[in-house]
Amino acid sequence: LVPKLHTPLGDAEFAGIQTIDRRLKRLKRELGGVSKVRSTSAKWAWVEYRMSQGDQKTGLAALQAWRAGGSFADWKRAFEPLEERPALYAAERAGLWLASGMK
Repeated sequence: LVPKLHTPLGDAEFAGIQTIDRRLKRLKRELGGVSKVRSTSAKWAWVEYRMSQGDQKTGLAALQAWRAGGSFADWKRAFEPLEERPALYAAERAGLWLASGMK
């Protein structure tokens, strides 16, 4: 559910918090107890996504969020001024093809 750079789905968009919540609920319901579905919340998956797509400024924003208390609201506030996917855009500008890992 969280696209990571330099993986086959590295250039995929994050589905969105509400979409992921709906998908997880459906998956749990349809499995009907046959299997347990354990996951991080969709909100924290978004934080993970932003971290995996980020650059050095994202690291500084993470420090800011941690210093502010580390709540989801703190992370959201820290990421607000940042570009959504800077590492991907930088790679595209450099001519890298992330989906295959090829230049």
